Amino acid sequence: MRIPDSLTSVRGYPDKLKIYRIEASPFWQVRCFENGKTIKLSTETTDKQEAVEFAKATYNRILHAQATGKALTQCTRFSRPA
Repeated sequence: MRIPDSLTSVRGYPDKLKIYRIEASPFWQVRCFENGKTIKLSTETTDKQEAVEFAKATYNRILHAQATGKALTQCTRFSRPA
C-alpha cells in the first residue's frame, strides 16, 4: 500500500512519471504509464534525490526502447544506471 502523501512528480518530466513509497519497503518506487501499461520498479534507494535520478533514467530507457522497437519489458529489466 502506498504511503499517503509520498506520490511525487519528477520535475521536468511528464506527469505520468512518479516516485512514491510503499509500506512494505524502505525504498522509493518508480511508476510510469506508457502505451497503456503501468511500469513499476523499485529504485533500491531510500534517498529521494537518488530515486528521482533513477526515475529519470528509467523514463529515458523507456523512450529509447520505443524508438528502437524493443519491448517495454526488455528496457525495464536492468541493473541500476551508472
